[in-house]
Amino acid sequence: MVIEFEPFNAGFEDCLRELKNHFISETFVDEISLAKGEFAGYSIVLKEGEGYEQRLALFFDWYLFDRKLSNTSLTPLEYFAEFLAKKDAVEEAVDIFKGFSKSIHSIFIVKSKGSGYIKVKDIFNKKKYIVTEENLVGFEKRDIMEARLVPFKKDYRFSGAFLFYPYEVKKILKTEIKQAKKQGGQDFNAFLLKFRKLKTTWDRFTRMDIKKVYTLMEEGLLA
Repeated sequence: MVIEFEPFNAGFEDCLRELKNHFISETFVDEISLAKGEFAGYSIVLKEGEGYEQRLALFFDWYLFDRKLSNTSLTPLEYFAEFLAKKDAVEEAVDIFKGFSKSIHSIFIVKSKGSGYIKVKDIFNKKKYIVTEENLVGFEKRDIMEARLVPFKKDYRFSGAFLFYPYEVKKILKTEIKQAKKQGGQDFNAFLLKFRKLKTTWDRFTRMDIKKVYTLMEEGLLA
């Protein structure tokens, strides 16, 4: 596996693009094919049509940040950061990509919005974060979304992969989280998958209230 690292540019979008471009090149065609097969188990079907770009963004987000490369114990992100460190790249570049590995993947609710930033709350642990973005068009207070917060220097940025939920799902989320905590559960990854499945199922039945879709899924009447 060969990485030719271009001169460092400290912009967040440039860093993210640098990472992605290396691991979607022709060298990784087979790796991506394997990953797409695995991703089918994460409640997202990668077929063209309405919302395809959103689904593809979720796939590449998982592929770069979470999935281990074949025959290694490292994700593409971890491999990239380790390679830069061994190559004695610019220290700031190494630190930035190592920082990326501390990203926060969760379901968030937008608490407030200002000039160049929004404040979000992790719906699982109630921690709040300030996310700085140049373009905040499309974000509104009370929005609920699955997203990934990526540390960048002293701020957080969105990775660019989102799954938005209707506000009505908030009560369902709170109930499920409360039950899990009573049972001692602290790993909420299963919740991400469960509610991702709820959203993608609801996308097929948008005329039906999402709470009804949830009930039918819980009763095993919708898959």
